[in-house]
Amino acid sequence: MTFLNSSILWFLPVILLPIIIHLLSKRKARRVDFSSLRFLKILEQNALKTFNIKQLILLILRTLFILLVILAFAQPALQDGTGFQLATRPQTLTVIAVDNTASMRTQFQKPDLSRQLEVLATLTERQTDVWFLGLGDSVLTQNANEIEPTWSAPVIENIAAFLGRHLPVADYARREILVLSDGQLAFAITDSLAPDWWRGVLQVPVEPDRGIIDLTLPERVFQPGDEYVVRAEVATNSEPFSDDPVELWMNAKRLNQVLLNTTNRTNTALEMKGLVEGRQSQEGQLSLTADGNPYNDVRYYVFQPGEKVRVGVIAPLRQPNMWNILKSALAQQTYHIELELADVNHLDGLVLTQLKSLIWETSVTLSGYQLSRIRRFVENGGQLIVIGAVEPKIADALNLPHTIQSESSDYGFPVRITSRGKKVFTGVPLQSSLENRRLMVKKRFVTERGFPEGEDWLVFEDDSPLLSMVAVSEGRLVWFNTTFAPDGSNWPIMGVFPAMLVRIIHGALPGLDVEGYNRLVGQSLVFSPVTLLGSEPLQVQLPNGQSQFIQPDSLGRLILPDAQEPGFYRLFQGARQLAAIAVNVESQEALPVTADTDGNFVERFDVTLNGEQDLAEQVLAHRQGVPLWPWFLLFALLLFIIETFVARIPRGWRHQT
Repeated sequence: MTFLNSSILWFLPVILLPIIIHLLSKRKARRVDFSSLRFLKILEQNALKTFNIKQLILLILRTLFILLVILAFAQPALQDGTGFQLATRPQTLTVIAVDNTASMRTQFQKPDLSRQLEVLATLTERQTDVWFLGLGDSVLTQNANEIEPTWSAPVIENIAAFLGRHLPVADYARREILVLSDGQLAFAITDSLAPDWWRGVLQVPVEPDRGIIDLTLPERVFQPGDEYVVRAEVATNSEPFSDDPVELWMNAKRLNQVLLNTTNRTNTALEMKGLVEGRQSQEGQLSLTADGNPYNDVRYYVFQPGEKVRVGVIAPLRQPNMWNILKSALAQQTYHIELELADVNHLDGLVLTQLKSLIWETSVTLSGYQLSRIRRFVENGGQLIVIGAVEPKIADALNLPHTIQSESSDYGFPVRITSRGKKVFTGVPLQSSLENRRLMVKKRFVTERGFPEGEDWLVFEDDSPLLSMVAVSEGRLVWFNTTFAPDGSNWPIMGVFPAMLVRIIHGALPGLDVEGYNRLVGQSLVFSPVTLLGSEPLQVQLPNGQSQFIQPDSLGRLILPDAQEPGFYRLFQGARQLAAIAVNVESQEALPVTADTDGNFVERFDVTLNGEQDLAEQVLAHRQGVPLWPWFLLFALLLFIIETFVARIPRGWRHQT
């Protein structure tokens, strides 16, 4: 048993009032002059009357009546596991866990949430220690006003463990937690509290919302002038999309737009084409039309264009020189790929360490020394594109199967593209060229054994490889199983060949640094090493327009400890922008909340509270267990009736017969 309103127990000394009144009302013995002994009998009777059992009974009844009334107002109750509690300090720990994550920002702008927090703060007056916990920033405070909205997702994986580290949880006989949330909470939050905590939830109303919940960037580095595809996912919890625009902005300029049309409220995927503008950081953003919950209407991204790619070519001299023609074509199409034609009589002039890829027509014979150079080039991360037969010494140097014979066909061998090849050459009209038999491969080679384990992009109808790739140490090797001589294939003069070659070259470039340039709210930002000019200090421009000065750490890194809101974080030295990082809301937080976001969310609590009623009274009603105060009032009323009856008994009742 415990007392829910134990402050009333301070009135217990009032039970002494009947005793004090009784003592003060006792009559003192009066002196009576008498002249005869006949009055002694009368004095003896009066002395006996002073010890009247009636007064003692009334004193006990009145004292018990006051005691029961005080105890009834202290609201005694039987609670599970608390036993009998009569302590001077609160025996109940109440934690108000407020979901102050990104998806709740709109709720914090409404007066209802502030009013509810104020009402719950009054529980402190009911023999309870009340603490407020912000789930988005781990703020633990007894002042509800210190709980403010954040842009982050829940950062506490185990609430029970967190509270155990920061509060004397074991000192309380009863522990209860009340969660105010929209339902976007992990099961671990509630699971960690069972069964030691009583758990209540107040689920906030669901608001109409539309948002961009995810963004997927290309995997490869792009060059200025290149087009790329951005994939995004949008969702709504209200009406389906109907000609709703999604706009793509690049470096503060509107670049593209897609109109969304859906028939239901399920997630919808979309693709948009972007264009690399110059060599500065590419700052892009996808935007939905703003709604009542604007926190998820924009998605940001940043990537850094790659440098010009140098590709070496070792090929025989023939007229016309197709590699010279291809070099000019690539330069005109702004692919930022520079072909360097090697002098076959002076191959030492080809600096392999400056190349990303090397194209070699095997009809040019290389010495063992040059083959060793090429092998080291591939092992150190370079890409070697081999065209033609694989002679034994080539096979030994590169660990490849060597050619045992060649095959020719005047009509060309039928060719098909593999599923992997379709992914590699996405956007290149290679499939139509194959279907129309425009690609004529008249010569191919047969190897002594199968090609090493790798990827076949193009194969002949008999599944012999035509265009294959295999990883070699840190680099990779691509093999064209034909020759580029006029009697071997018409590949060099086909319109799709430059685009195919660009895809192969780009495929060997380092992956796009998505994680380094694109982070989530709450994560640290590490800016790439930059070249500093002059002595001007470095500063980071925050999305809200404010600036924060930053200094390199002991390792020379430029680190901003955490990002507090979404948007672009730009690194400046003076007026010169050095780098930029995009920060977004976590995808789960950006998901529009629906009534069935988590069907089991409410079921994981002991009770669901109604926000339209008085919250404090609801919590107390569920906390009190079996109330005993009505029985105390009933006994008090019974004592009052008995006291009234006893008080009406005549004073001389002991002498009546």
